[in-house]
Amino acid sequence: MNIPYPRIPRNEDARIKLSDEQKNDIKLLYQQGCSVRGIARKYEGIVCKRTIQYILFPERLMKVKEHRKGWIKEYNKNIIKNGKHAQYMKKHRDRKYKINGDEYREWRKATR
Repeated sequence: MNIPYPRIPRNEDARIKLSDEQKNDIKLLYQQGCSVRGIARKYEGIVCKRTIQYILFPERLMKVKEHRKGWIKEYNKNIIKNGKHAQYMKKHRDRKYKINGDEYREWRKATR
């Protein structure tokens, strides 16, 4: 039995801070001569200056992601060793249940 993984709708995904329209606005402001710092001030409280830089210069994000691969494994080992992993996963699953309800529960049962 192959049940597809229930996806979170884009508007419910907590990881997404800016809409595509806002990202395009950031690029437009930069092309018009606004500084990265000035754009970051406009979006203060939503995203940080670094996020603005990653939107404008995606190659910087790729470089960081490549560098991060090594230390993320070590970080994950420490979380599991400290017993915090179970807490994080419970919080994550509770959120999935809230958004997708029975669809997520069925998927969990089918994949066990």
